[in-house]
Amino acid sequence: MNDVVVTRAPDFHLPMHRHDSARTVLVTSGEITETDILGERRYGVGEFIFRPPYYLHGNNVCDLDAKYVRLSVSRSALKTFTKKNGWRSGRGRVDLSEWSVARLCNVRFGGDLLLASTTACEASTDFCRRKGAGLHMLANELRSGSGAELQLTRRAEKLGMEPYQLTRRFTREFGLTPSAYGREARLYRALRLLIGGGRALAQVAAICGYSDQSHLTRDVAAATDRTPSQLVHEFRSA
Repeated sequence: MNDVVVTRAPDFHLPMHRHDSARTVLVTSGEITETDILGERRYGVGEFIFRPPYYLHGNNVCDLDAKYVRLSVSRSALKTFTKKNGWRSGRGRVDLSEWSVARLCNVRFGGDLLLASTTACEASTDFCRRKGAGLHMLANELRSGSGAELQLTRRAEKLGMEPYQLTRRFTREFGLTPSAYGREARLYRALRLLIGGGRALAQVAAICGYSDQSHLTRDVAAATDRTPSQLVHEFRSA
């Protein structure tokens, strides 16, 4: 998968989607933006983003000459990163004069080299400086699981909005409705525990807030086309 991609702006605009493999994307020309449940971030030359497999994201280019390199990431490197940081994106910067594109592409897992210096992405702080601070707080609760049972009507009242207004503003900022956002965050908590190993499916389901093991299996299969048991087997046999 180590290859150079030349974007075709303004056509290069991908809505929220997933990939079935972990990867690191290194920007070699221009700028691109990426959106996930942590918000929107911009990446320039020498910056890179890491995504675990099945991580929902959307992207766009900021410049007509934007280019980037897709680099493979091994499953062992993925497990190390997610064990420490959770199932989330990461970012970093590299000196392209020292780490040439050719050198990285000639390495089987060039993404592992970059992942070693990757910092886990944090939620955008823009909301704290704007009127949308309440949306930021809601997103934090949904990611942690503490807002899973939160009534949208009650939250909207606290923010001085109607429920439909809250849903519309939240979706505009994060690309997902509050309910879809909460399900996505719950999925990431489950994937981290599954790949980490050591827990039965029923235990993972209970920890992550699923109603039962079947509920967990349906959610994982819908996002990955695999059952939880199949995912665990794939990573254990890697």
